[in-house]
Amino acid sequence: MIDSQSDLSDIEKLQYLKSALTGEASNKIKILSIDGSNYSKAWDLLTRAYEVKRLLISRHLSLLLNMPVLEKETTDGLTKLADDAQQHVASLAALGVNVGSEILVNLLENKLPRRVAEKWEKTLDRDEFLKIDDLYEYLYRTAVRLFKRVRSGSMKRDEDNFSPSAKKGKTTNKTFLVNTTNNCPACKGKLHPLFKCNKFKQLMIPKRIELVKNAMLCYNCLRSHRGKACNYTNCTVCQKRHNTLLHLDKNATAYPAASSTAVTTDSKETERQ
Repeated sequence: MIDSQSDLSDIEKLQYLKSALTGEASNKIKILSIDGSNYSKAWDLLTRAYEVKRLLISRHLSLLLNMPVLEKETTDGLTKLADDAQQHVASLAALGVNVGSEILVNLLENKLPRRVAEKWEKTLDRDEFLKIDDLYEYLYRTAVRLFKRVRSGSMKRDEDNFSPSAKKGKTTNKTFLVNTTNNCPACKGKLHPLFKCNKFKQLMIPKRIELVKNAMLCYNCLRSHRGKACNYTNCTVCQKRHNTLLHLDKNATAYPAASSTAVTTDSKETERQ
């Protein structure tokens, strides 16, 4: 390790360090000239940056592995499971860590309610191992079917128990169910999380912010909390409480980059991925 080489001067250590680094790591110290006093600065910059990165990777892996097991079949539960998994995977990818599809399928299968898991198994051919996107689609479709079933049952109960005094309360409940299962507010008609929407990513950042505000979504995880506090990770660029896709650099253009793989994490990877 360069830093422990006592037979090298600080200038020589900095020269070796600059020659050994590539990509993002090299860019972090490229502005430092070859000077003995700059070696300690370069080392501190790299140590801080990659210590933060290590912690972020550890946090997202922990959150992914420890997602709760769903005891009941609910629209919100299945949707949140798929959304959270995709956000953590996207954040890890932006940090340079790729989680294999087979591992993710196995992980999520073990988080499903018993009946949902059994029905998922029935959709598979013998010895078939589908990709994670197939499981995400199954979860979203199941969530929609559950919502329709609940809504249908709620409307029938309203008809059976209708009275003028109860009308107002019943309507409120039905509105709550509809609001929790709206399609993507950006492309209007697809059931996927907002951070996965290509149309949303193509918007200028001020337009993204406006869309999130108008849809009354959380600025941090881009979902509706219905009043609950968000515990998702901060923006990975500025560490403030907003999603990385909503980060507006005052010194840069407001137009989205050509590629928007970062989602909700910190460091170079919210650049809640």
